[in-house]
Amino acid sequence: MNKNQTVKIILAVITLALTVTSCNSSSNSNLASGVSQITSLYVANGDLNSIKIYDNADTVDGDVVPDREIVGAATNLARPFGIAYDSRSDSIFTGNWSTNNVVIYDGVSAITGNAAPSRELVGAATGITRAHGITIDEVNDLLYVAGDHGIAIFSNASTIDGNVAPTRLIAGVATLIGARGEVRTFVDVINDRLYVSEPSGNQVLVFDNVSTLDGNVAPDRVIVGANTTIAFIWGMTVDVGRDLLYVGDQTA
Repeated sequence: MNKNQTVKIILAVITLALTVTSCNSSSNSNLASGVSQITSLYVANGDLNSIKIYDNADTVDGDVVPDREIVGAATNLARPFGIAYDSRSDSIFTGNWSTNNVVIYDGVSAITGNAAPSRELVGAATGITRAHGITIDEVNDLLYVAGDHGIAIFSNASTIDGNVAPTRLIAGVATLIGARGEVRTFVDVINDRLYVSEPSGNQVLVFDNVSTLDGNVAPDRVIVGANTTIAFIWGMTVDVGRDLLYVGDQTA
């Protein structure tokens, strides 16, 4: 996706330990520039099994009632933990911590209430365990699902549905992704690079040539140590156009 395309951005929301302890959101992972049109903010509420939606995200402020909310038994939301937006089909992908699956809402701009997902990635073949970080690569039509299983990469993100095995799986001791799989991911499509926030070691792992990676592979770079001042990393994102890495620190 290039900088001249109009896209929706979902703003990064940092978890507040004393409020909703697993409130997460996501930004479109394929932005080549920090300049874009912001339209809607989607917030996954893990403890409340819902997705709150705020329109006019470029101006929303203060103690504001959501414009819409996806909530109810039909939604199949079970501690949603991580969310990503796909501008091609106006879809959101949300990983469920409790039920080891990913629910997908196509045409989400028109969805509200107790709505069933359009598609669902679920079943033993997926290998998903406690889904956390969800990232969409719109250019290569890939879905990245991070969790206790490592980082599973699925092809055909725009149509994926059912009990589908990942095309590739980045997992193992060499990856430095800890057993506590509360990791988030960001894919820099332009530079073919994967960023992983890894809370077990309070570190950011950087994998180059991610389109070719599979198995127990070591990161090319590791951002870690006392000088980083990271105490409990809880998500990160990258502004590719400005070459900036943003790290959310839950403790600090």
